[in-house]
Amino acid sequence: MPGGRVLGGEFGAEGVLVSVKRLEDYLALRMRHEGREHTGRLQWDPPPVLTALEQILRANLGKAIKELGELEV
Repeated sequence: MPGGRVLGGEFGAEGVLVSVKRLEDYLALRMRHEGREHTGRLQWDPPPVLTALEQILRANLGKAIKELGELEV
């Protein structure tokens, strides 16, 4: 997911993906970093389509955000 940015926090790539929830036209992500949970909103113009990215992220729950940034979408 190159080209994205983190808003409202500085944990960035250090967190671990805990959950992915689809809400209307975006994905709500829950991440854990240093024992605290953080939420984020992922929204973009396709491609890729929302469903494809949702499936990829769900298949990678528990992985570091840094690792997810390297996935082919």
